[in-house]
Amino acid sequence: MRKCIFLLGFCSTLLGGQLYAAQSPYAEALEAYEAKAYDQALKEFQRLDKNGDAYAAFMIGTLYHRGYGVKLDRVQAFRWWLKSANLGWKNAQSAVGSAYFHGKGVEKDQALGCEWWRKAAEQGVMNAQYHTGYCYSEGVGFKQSDVKKFEMMLAAASQGHVRATYQVGGAYSTGRGTNKDTKKAIEYYEKAAAKGSVPAMRGLGTIFMQRKTSEDYKQAHAWNLLAAKQGDAIAQYHLSLAYKNGWGVEENPASAFDWALMAAEQNHVKSTSLVAHWYGSGNGVPLDHQKAFYWGLKGAESGDLWSMKRVAARYFNGDGVLQSDDDSYRWYLEAAAKGDSKAQVWLGYMNVAGRSVKSNLVNGYMWYEIASQAGNEDAEARKNKLADRMTEEEFITSKKLAKECVAQSLKNCGSGSA
Repeated sequence: MRKCIFLLGFCSTLLGGQLYAAQSPYAEALEAYEAKAYDQALKEFQRLDKNGDAYAAFMIGTLYHRGYGVKLDRVQAFRWWLKSANLGWKNAQSAVGSAYFHGKGVEKDQALGCEWWRKAAEQGVMNAQYHTGYCYSEGVGFKQSDVKKFEMMLAAASQGHVRATYQVGGAYSTGRGTNKDTKKAIEYYEKAAAKGSVPAMRGLGTIFMQRKTSEDYKQAHAWNLLAAKQGDAIAQYHLSLAYKNGWGVEENPASAFDWALMAAEQNHVKSTSLVAHWYGSGNGVPLDHQKAFYWGLKGAESGDLWSMKRVAARYFNGDGVLQSDDDSYRWYLEAAAKGDSKAQVWLGYMNVAGRSVKSNLVNGYMWYEIASQAGNEDAEARKNKLADRMTEEEFITSKKLAKECVAQSLKNCGSGSA
C-alpha cells in the first residue's frame, strides 16, 4: 500500500519511501487520514506517539498545521514537528526549517531555519535541498557559497525539483558555482521548461539570443514568446528588442512597442525607458511628451540612469511636465552620483548659471573637473573657460572639493552640498 500526502509543498511517500502492508502500525491512522476522519486519525497517531514514534509526532503536527480534526494552531504544529525532528524524522526537520525561516508558530530565525533545512537535505529531502541551496546563495545561516548552492540545487534537481533544475541551468549558463557549460545549461533549462518553468523558457531564449545567428535568433524568439505569453517581463522585453532590431523576426516598431509596454506595466526598468523613448520620439507610437515623461519618471524612480537624465532634461525644458529647475537639478544630481559625466556637466552649468541654486563658480568648476576626469571633453573645455573668471582661491577650493567629492562616491558634494 503506497500513500502520498501533500505536506508543506512537497509530496512525501509515507515512512521514507518504503511500502507498508495492511498490518503496518500506521495502517489505521493513515486510512482514517485518507478518509478525512481526522478525529480518529489524531487518536491513532496520539496512541503511537506514546511509544516515542517520530512519524506519529510529525503527523500530529501536520494535523494542527492544517486544522484537521483540531483547531488550526501553528504553535502546536511547530512543537510536534520539533519533537519529531529531534527524533530524526527528516520531513519534520524540513518542516521545522520552514517554520523558523518564515516565523510560523515560532519566533522567526532564518539562520536556524537554514540549519534545520540542511539536516533534512543531508537525508535527501528534495525541498530542503532546494531551500538549503537558497541559504548558501544568500549567505543565510552559512557562509555564502555558490559552489555549495550548486551542489544542493543539483541534488534537488536530480529528484525532479523544477525550480532547482532551473537554478542548475542558470549556474551552468553563468559559470557561478560550477564550470560554465552552455550545452548543460540548455539541457537543464529544457528539463525545467518541459515541466512548465517560465524562467527556464526565458533562460533558453536568452542563451539563443546571445549567440546572434539567424537560426539562434529564431529559437530565441520561440522560447521568449512562450515565456512572454505567460507574463514574463524579461521575455517581453527581449521580444521588444527582437522586433525593434529584426532578430529572428521582421522589424516591427509597433510590436516592439507593444511588448515593451507589457513589460513596463510590470515595472521592468529597461522597458520603461524604452517606452519613454518611443513616446518621446514618436517611433512606432504617436508622439506624446506627457506619456514620455510619465514612463521616464517611473524608470528614473527605479534607478535607470538614462531615465534620470531624460527626466532632468524634461523638467529643465518643460517638455511634458511643468518646468522646474529644482526638479531638474535633483535628477541631474541623482544621475551624477551614478558617475554620468554628462549629468555632471549639466550640474556644472546650472551652478554657474544660477539655475535652481545661487550662482556658484566654485561648485560649477568642481562638477566640470569631475566630469573632465572621466574623459568628458565638453567638461574640459568648460572648466578651462570658467577658470579665467575665478580667483586663485576659488580655483584651489574647487580642486579640493572635486577630490573630496570623488572620495565621497559623488555624494554630498560641493560648498553647501550643492
